[in-house]
Amino acid sequence: MIKNILWIDDNPSNSLINRAYNKKKMNVVAKEYVDAGIEELLNPSVSYDAIILDANCVKHKPGSEEEKKANTTVNALSYALMRITEKHINLPWFVYSAGDFEGESSIAVIVNGYERSYDDKPYYSKPAEMEIMLDKIEEVIANSDLYKMKSKYPQICDFYSQNDIIELMVDYENISKFSGDVNIPHKVRNMLEMASGHLYKAGIIFFDVKGSDINKCSQFIGKNGGLVPSYIQRAFHSLVDYANPGSHYETIIRAAIQNGTAPFLNTQAFNELLTVLHWCASLDMSEDAVAKRFLDSRECAKNNKFKVYYFEGEVEKDDIGTIHCGPYVLDTKNIPTAESLIGKRIGVASKDENQDERTKRMYKFIVKKYVIV
Repeated sequence: MIKNILWIDDNPSNSLINRAYNKKKMNVVAKEYVDAGIEELLNPSVSYDAIILDANCVKHKPGSEEEKKANTTVNALSYALMRITEKHINLPWFVYSAGDFEGESSIAVIVNGYERSYDDKPYYSKPAEMEIMLDKIEEVIANSDLYKMKSKYPQICDFYSQNDIIELMVDYENISKFSGDVNIPHKVRNMLEMASGHLYKAGIIFFDVKGSDINKCSQFIGKNGGLVPSYIQRAFHSLVDYANPGSHYETIIRAAIQNGTAPFLNTQAFNELLTVLHWCASLDMSEDAVAKRFLDSRECAKNNKFKVYYFEGEVEKDDIGTIHCGPYVLDTKNIPTAESLIGKRIGVASKDENQDERTKRMYKFIVKKYVIV
């Protein structure tokens, strides 16, 4: 399994990046200043396994307001570790430095000021100790809870790359604590929203999911038996019934978890969630497969009297050249074929707010997805 490493260094070398990948199957992503590195580590769409820090890196984007206002008494390494700590980024970190700069002698003092049981070496020298550092990173990652979960549930972690699922997996290992954690329903609900969004992208449902729409999603997939296996329908229904009320205070579900009268409820939901996510990950996301499923979902919606479209009408061009369908703009950047749709009747299957200053007074929304009807 590929390990993701974030490297903060104002002068990253390809030799480390290539060596890490070719020898250790580590994908090293470099950021040239601390603020950019922290932003990347907080990106929910990417899950990192470790951090490499240059002791003499740059704190802020060169020329930025932050750089002009920077506290020059705090060196870059101290600043990086301070940001990592305050943002609760619980990843192993390693210092990689070329030396020969003012303040080099203080590296050990700075590093030893942080509790770091996985490595007793303050820093690794560039480039002489590259291999030693990579060996240590590999060893530490292999023993981390985060990586163990990625190895245990590879397909799910590849599909759902955000750290919250991995944190939930780690929590699950402590069953007694997990069983009484009243925050689990809320965490599960967030993941259900993501899964519902994926079902929309996959063409399983015809409407984009926003917040409370997971109820609507649950209702619809219950009707869409041709595309959704019965065991997924049951798991999804159960999860929505559990997660929606369980996400709020003073509910029966929350109380049952807290007082121990439902000791297996969280664990049941966790396993149902894994079942749903694993199935989502297995869906064919090729353009043809998605298009076919979307048409099937539309037919299912019609047959079961679900509202199929936000709007249905003929595509026209107004006096200033805006292509639209009723109050919905067909932006040629989003829909390159918009011109060819003039005169045809379409159904607006998904929409977004129109941000174009020129047209948003007349047309509040833009078309994201449509079907010719």
